Amino acid sequence: MPEPPKHLKPPPPGNPKPPAEKPPAPTEEPDYSAYDTPAPQKSSVATWAIVVGLCAAMTGGVYYARPYISGEKVWGEEDTEEVAANDTDGKQKKKKRKKRKRRRKARKSNGSSVDYFLADDDEEHTSLLDEISDDDLPEDHELGGSDRFRLGEVFEDHPDEVYEEVEPQPREKFVPPPEMYNPKRGTRSSAVFGKKAPNAIEISMSTPDDAAPLQSGQITNVLTERRLMSCYDDVARKVPEMKGRVNLSIQIDGNGRVNYAKVTRSELRSNMVENCIVKRVSRMRFPKSKGGQRTRFSTHFDFD
Repeated sequence: MPEPPKHLKPPPPGNPKPPAEKPPAPTEEPDYSAYDTPAPQKSSVATWAIVVGLCAAMTGGVYYARPYISGEKVWGEEDTEEVAANDTDGKQKKKKRKKRKRRRKARKSNGSSVDYFLADDDEEHTSLLDEISDDDLPEDHELGGSDRFRLGEVFEDHPDEVYEEVEPQPREKFVPPPEMYNPKRGTRSSAVFGKKAPNAIEISMSTPDDAAPLQSGQITNVLTERRLMSCYDDVARKVPEMKGRVNLSIQIDGNGRVNYAKVTRSELRSNMVENCIVKRVSRMRFPKSKGGQRTRFSTHFDFD
């Protein structure tokens, strides 16, 4: 008979003990010691600054509260000596307000028996003025005679009153000095600048000449009545009767500079205006002439 397989063999008699199971292999537990110990903390500069500030604040508070704790000072009361030393401006303003108040009260009481220009140390009069109230002052209808004053009376018409008419005083006529205006003087003038230079070409301002070193149009563009009018206006405002023609003789060098200017005839009869005109002409600059030749010409202006 064939032998059955081993796994189908019946158990041996006697109920033997089952084989003991092997305990599981122990597993290694993780090491938590590194997490249990706290890490060392570093103190920062900000932390120490906060600590020092708190200590200083506590020390200052103790120093400030020391006189109050010891009873030298009472809470709520100010140091009168320090206030008096630091409140000089406030006292002066207070004195000024009191002084203005006394003056207003004195003016309301008509200023008859109270002098409102009192000294600050006059306690008797000061107390008298302080006792005056608005109820003690008289009303406007209770005042009489010259004591009554209302704003409406300033602009009120009084037909019964006769006003004395004051005749306007005639204004004194302005008498100009001789150098400003002399009607008795002739038409000759002494206003002159520089000296005449030789070899100057005479040109005409009325007829054009293409051969002339300087054309008349170039001269009239610079020498205009508008540039000379201020000399006349300054004096004509004071002397309205001054007017007339002024004749000029002018010589220009090759570079356009005026080396000679003269008032040959003037109906203005004013040395001041004529000298001003010659001075203005001497500062003018004309175009350069052809070949650098000198140019001489005569012209006139009518002032009215």
